[in-house]
Amino acid sequence: LGDVYKRQSPDYVEAFGLVFAEQMAMNKPVITRGSSIDRDLWKDTMIYGENEEEFIKVINDVINGKYRGRNYRDYIVQNFSKKIYVNNFIKLIDRVMEGYRW
Repeated sequence: LGDVYKRQSPDYVEAFGLVFAEQMAMNKPVITRGSSIDRDLWKDTMIYGENEEEFIKVINDVINGKYRGRNYRDYIVQNFSKKIYVNNFIKLIDRVMEGYRW
């Protein structure tokens, strides 16, 4: 399972998702409990489990090739490339500045 990033501890939060993005950029699956923020941001690109039984099942699924063929890297490029990030940041600033008078 060296090719899979797994986060099981509910107490640990990856605030910026950088570990997830790095793993997926290497085209590797991520298994996590998945907070609501994770689920909203990463959608179906991550593999979610809520308890020990579910983690055992999804780990076995990964070992048995259930998730083989998914292209995790494309999701990163399409949603988090420098160009996309800058464009989204400009849109955010435009929204914040709407109605602001100099």
